[in-house]
Amino acid sequence: MTPMVIGWIVLACSFGGALAGMYLRAKLPEDHLNTETRDLVKLGMGLVATMAALVLGLLIASAKSSYDTRKSEVVESSATSDARVSPISMIRLSAWAWTER
Repeated sequence: MTPMVIGWIVLACSFGGALAGMYLRAKLPEDHLNTETRDLVKLGMGLVATMAALVLGLLIASAKSSYDTRKSEVVESSATSDARVSPISMIRLSAWAWTER
């Protein structure tokens, strides 16, 4: 599955969830829509947002660690000790490494 297809699926699920929520709001009795319930939903959404931020932060840290490891491997294998690796060559190296797997 391509990333574009996954993106469209996530968009459709999010939009469908929003439509289902709007439909269910009209069907719920008034005592389910009081301030305590709204505060509980806000608390739950805050928890979900915090966990999503934590996961994205860990994902970015892992990607940077992988990039730094590849860069150090390239620098170590180069002929001169103070060779500089350009970002373009690192992108090519990363693309090559992913196609080899």
